[in-house]
Amino acid sequence: QLEKEHGPVKHVVLGSVAIEHKVYAGVFAQKFPKADVWVQQGQYAFPQNLPIPFLGFPAGRTKVIPENEEEAPADWKDFEFKTLGPLISKDGAFGETVFFHKPTNTLLVTDTVVEVTKDVPKIFEDDPKPLLYHARTTVTEVVEDTPEVRERGWRRVVLFGLFFTPGALNIKDTNTALAERRPDINSDFAGIYPWDWVGDDIASFKALQGGLLVAPILQQLILNREPIEVLDFADEVAKWPIQRIIPAHFKNNLQYTGKDYRAAFSFLEAKGVPSGLPKPLDIDMKSLRDAEVGLLESGAVAKCPPLPGGDVSREEILKQTVYGCRADICAPRSSP
Repeated sequence: QLEKEHGPVKHVVLGSVAIEHKVYAGVFAQKFPKADVWVQQGQYAFPQNLPIPFLGFPAGRTKVIPENEEEAPADWKDFEFKTLGPLISKDGAFGETVFFHKPTNTLLVTDTVVEVTKDVPKIFEDDPKPLLYHARTTVTEVVEDTPEVRERGWRRVVLFGLFFTPGALNIKDTNTALAERRPDINSDFAGIYPWDWVGDDIASFKALQGGLLVAPILQQLILNREPIEVLDFADEVAKWPIQRIIPAHFKNNLQYTGKDYRAAFSFLEAKGVPSGLPKPLDIDMKSLRDAEVGLLESGAVAKCPPLPGGDVSREEILKQTVYGCRADICAPRSSP
């Protein structure tokens, strides 16, 4: 259907090193055997770091995204692009190449920003069961399939996806969860519902609304390790005359500008997030902050340098930034 409407697919581009995206990119690329496949530099595998062909990408036609537009294929003339990272940690990495489509002033991103809304994705019209499962407040609650229930289920799915353990959640131990299972109420996962929603998940959700958001896990565990490089990247992206943003997660076709994109990264500045922009509640960030302590102790992530915009100079922040390497690739460094 894609090719019937637009013609042959000539290029398949993966602007990310994230496992959850490249798992499907290789499979997708196999559907178009004549297309060139482009991946961001710094792809990795865990626990064993494998060459790109072993990650499911087609041998012989998989290439690394060029460093600049001058080296890009002629077919890419309508695009500009910029790459963040890869930001390399002990066992993983984060990287993103964003593309700006000049004829439509559209920015294509993978993970760097999302917008949280109460709009339930239409795909759930095919199968609303995940929403009904998560809409329950307790294992014994029976819910009806109504628009309000679906909206509540979506709200909680979003909180799970962004925080893993939202603050409004009370997670039960394994024995309790097994003893309380109710397949007669909802048979998914053998009737197990291993938590109760005991807090104000509505307040948690509302705190994420009002603009573009950088996912909390990126805020707490990844991007704050190299704040100068991330802000330099966001500053460059913001120079494009962006009128629309299409991310890979949640709602797309977002009506935002480059200024809005840059504002999403204000959590990396010493002055903090301005009033009115999305800002996760402390109670929801607690599990990620607790995880950070363990990751620091194990050496999985580096210590955060000071944030820019305060009393510490740019040069000193760069001196305190730890840059990781894997194989023959090291995280790029900004100039002082």
